[in-house]
Amino acid sequence: MLTTRHGGRAPVPGRVPSRRPGHLAAFLLLSCTASGAAADKALPAIAWEGERLRFATTVGRLPCGDSLEYMDRRVDELAAALVQPMKPGEKISYYWLPGRMELSPCPESSDCADGLAVFSRTLFHDHEIVHVLLRDLGRSQTFLYEGMAEAFGRAGGKLAVERTAARSEILRSLSANADPKSISYPLAGLFVRFLLDRHGMTAVKRVYVRARPDTDTSQLRAIFESELGVSLEKTLGLLEDTAPDCYPRQNLCTAGPVAWSDGAWNHELGLSCASPGVLEIVPEALRNEALVEIPEAGAYRLTVSRPSVPVKELVVARCGCRPDLHTVESGSEATLELDEGRYRVLVGRRADDSSADVEPISVTIRAASARPE
Repeated sequence: MLTTRHGGRAPVPGRVPSRRPGHLAAFLLLSCTASGAAADKALPAIAWEGERLRFATTVGRLPCGDSLEYMDRRVDELAAALVQPMKPGEKISYYWLPGRMELSPCPESSDCADGLAVFSRTLFHDHEIVHVLLRDLGRSQTFLYEGMAEAFGRAGGKLAVERTAARSEILRSLSANADPKSISYPLAGLFVRFLLDRHGMTAVKRVYVRARPDTDTSQLRAIFESELGVSLEKTLGLLEDTAPDCYPRQNLCTAGPVAWSDGAWNHELGLSCASPGVLEIVPEALRNEALVEIPEAGAYRLTVSRPSVPVKELVVARCGCRPDLHTVESGSEATLELDEGRYRVLVGRRADDSSADVEPISVTIRAASARPE
């Protein structure tokens, strides 16, 4: 039976735990498989059910903090971004299998999607959820298939080769039956994001549907002409000349920033499993973050409290695909040169069952010229 993290009530046998009001009543499946390919696998039982997600894991407990609720909301966010709504009552089964990927139908124990199921070693695997959401469109040409998932996954896409080599690398990757192992996933994500910026989701999805895994380059050229009204060669030339070096993650820094008050930004970031906003990405690794809007470029003084448990250093990272990273030790003060714009203030730590009531870490930011209170 799954147990909750820190002294919480364990799930009642025969019922699926629900973390918030309004979840549909559900039952604990005694055996569950994602598809015929996994029919002979001893997959874990579904242990939690939200509006869009059903969750099972081999870890032996539910993830910490807001992890499951965040994942549940993220499915709808991705569906909206892809203009690919889920059918009424349809849910994705998410199998979190760190160290036990042999239970999945995935090749070579890699993360994968199969029908309405995702099998992964980590949480928040947006890449595979995109594959699930687009499954009704069929399997596209490999570079486009992986590029669409990468564009809306955690990475966002980047120019992973020299700009002058992008054209030849993309043409090679767009060949019929391209081996997924031979393509650059970041470059595929950048290519799809570039197409979306120029032509929009509806047109790009038409290309995605018509380009099958065995579509050769000459057929793909015709598809670009008919669906996008531009040649593949011109598209690659424009990408080479005008595409950014990278695109930020699709949902990065979209929440509202914490407001300043009396010339200071102050926020507490919880570090216990039950703290609001805490996410668990891999077993025992917790993360929390808040956003701050830096009003003008200059020097800023950060003061960070020292919590009662060891934490990784606090990180201040500018929003975007090439973050300007600064690290500050807990229990210390530092002066940072920050540009105008939005930043993420993140802290992470390893967790264990003995640290149920960990005090939050307090972060204060002021202009270096301001007098401390």
